[in-house]
Amino acid sequence: MVLQHMRRNINRYKWVLWIVILSFIPLFGYYYTASQEEAPTAEEVVLRVDGHPVTRLEVWREMEALTALFRPTSPEHRRLILQMARDRVIETHLWQTLADRLGVQVTPDEVQAQIRQSLTTLAQQLRIQNPKLSDQELQAQVQAVFEDFLRRQGFVQYADYERSVAAQLRIQKLQGFLSSPVTASRDEVEQAYRQQYVTARIAYVEVSLGRYKDPTPTEKDLEQFYRVHSDRYRTPERRKAGYLRVDADAFLADVFVDPAAIEKYYADHKDQFMEPEKVRARHILISTQKRSEEEARQQAEAVRARLKAGEDFAKVAQAYSDDPGTRDKGGDLGWFERGRMVPEFEQVAFSLAVGQVSEPVRTAYGFHIIQVLEKRSPRVRPLSEVREEIRRHLARPEAIRQAQAFAKELAQRVQAEKAVSLAQWAQPPKAVYVDTDFWAPNELRADVPAPIRDTVFSLRTPGEVRGPIALGEGTYAVVQWTGTLPPTLPPLTEVRDRVTADWKEAQKMGLARKEAEEVYQRALSENGDLKKAAEGTGFEVKEAGPFPETGPVGELGQASDLVRAVFQAPADGVLPPIEVPHRGVVVAKVLERKTFDPKDFEARYHQVRAQVLQQKRQALLFSILEALKASARVETLKDARGRDRLESLL
Repeated sequence: MVLQHMRRNINRYKWVLWIVILSFIPLFGYYYTASQEEAPTAEEVVLRVDGHPVTRLEVWREMEALTALFRPTSPEHRRLILQMARDRVIETHLWQTLADRLGVQVTPDEVQAQIRQSLTTLAQQLRIQNPKLSDQELQAQVQAVFEDFLRRQGFVQYADYERSVAAQLRIQKLQGFLSSPVTASRDEVEQAYRQQYVTARIAYVEVSLGRYKDPTPTEKDLEQFYRVHSDRYRTPERRKAGYLRVDADAFLADVFVDPAAIEKYYADHKDQFMEPEKVRARHILISTQKRSEEEARQQAEAVRARLKAGEDFAKVAQAYSDDPGTRDKGGDLGWFERGRMVPEFEQVAFSLAVGQVSEPVRTAYGFHIIQVLEKRSPRVRPLSEVREEIRRHLARPEAIRQAQAFAKELAQRVQAEKAVSLAQWAQPPKAVYVDTDFWAPNELRADVPAPIRDTVFSLRTPGEVRGPIALGEGTYAVVQWTGTLPPTLPPLTEVRDRVTADWKEAQKMGLARKEAEEVYQRALSENGDLKKAAEGTGFEVKEAGPFPETGPVGELGQASDLVRAVFQAPADGVLPPIEVPHRGVVVAKVLERKTFDPKDFEARYHQVRAQVLQQKRQALLFSILEALKASARVETLKDARGRDRLESLL
């Protein structure tokens, strides 16, 4: 519904599309900032996630982004937006914490490459909208849109935007690492194809369990049912492991790259190293969020007078600036280019001479007093600046080879030892030890990549070591099975409620089967006509489908026995009574069935495989996030009146 609404109102959502392009929001790691024109300036802590503070401003920014997208029209909608913003900020903190734990990092080169890619994509979109734009006009539009984006998103300085991109990119890199081992076998692709293209349609009569009152079991009934069905209540074996994570990034420094190769790459790719005019400046912000317009103006003029009198700019900034991001650095904004600051600020900053201090400059945030420290004309970054960046790029293939060889040698050395703990072989940063908790065979865990989970459950002896195992491009693991929790059958006292519910269902299912058998026999006598068979019984004939070989079957839900029977029975045949867990007993007739077409499967193979991979990656990341949230400690803080601090955002 939301997507349909956006398509109908595409012009209204153009700004949202620019946010998507310039923020490249990851699937689960969404984190971009919104306009601060009405932003609270107090960095009040409103939540704690595993002890880490979450500020009111962080949640407010997410609310503004969601508000721009969904346009809430009532207090209830606004409250829902607040809940969504809260969840998104918590999720971002959880992903970042996991990235810290697994040592995931991004380099400045990767950040700049992502920014360049975002701007290139933006230019392509603008070109599609207006093919007649000249290159100069296109560049001007890109500059204007990007400038508007930065202003709306509240990036006072380019370094803030870079940090935001780095945070997003780091989460994206983590998610890529976690989901990269996902593969799709031919059987899985065929199963997905069958899900979409091999279907059936049925008519059915359902004898519902809701027709019957709950029976009352005796203690003997429960004990006997528990003994007969004990496997239902048995917990599976759980295992834990430790593994050494070997990443190619740790080997980059050891790889020799011929200086001539670096120079050739630089000569062939100079366009990658173009850098526009830049200035380095510092500022003092007197915010209009804390005081009235006139009060802010008067304070800014007083601060300017102190500077004219010769006071040190950095000390005055530390004492009076309302910009928490630069105040402790004496107001230093670092280097920035055109289009990275709000227009009023940028115009003054690029017009000042080095060392010159401006008069108070009004922007949406308040009054700024700006001093330019350095200027740099447009240039191609010299080889001396980018040599290491190029060297790392050229070294990566060899670093991957070395990482794989190191992991292989490490595994062989460890396997040659007896009763050795893998943790003793850790060699940070080249081999980082990760200790997991216990997990079940099919359980998805944030600290247990799927290849490690599957490998550990393939081992036969506790303490056994296996590896190297590929976890992703350039990442390998040597894994050891370190602990076991055996299967257990809990006593009846612990599972009494489950046993009681199952016993009651079994008794009612027996009653339903008797009535369903009567309907089935009548259908046979009526040559398979379910409607005639149901006449006078009070049962309704319904239809379901088309549904795939794996279900679900309309209102009946996941009815595996019914689905199996439908796809095995002759077309137009009436099926004997079939139990549907937790619902009742069904008598069904096959109305239509589409069979597997090998030629069509081959034609659609690659399309379906791509869908399977995407779905598996998304499911894995979602499960990991849910596991992180389940174990997280989230504390909502109160204000002086005992209300949730987040309530002030409504």
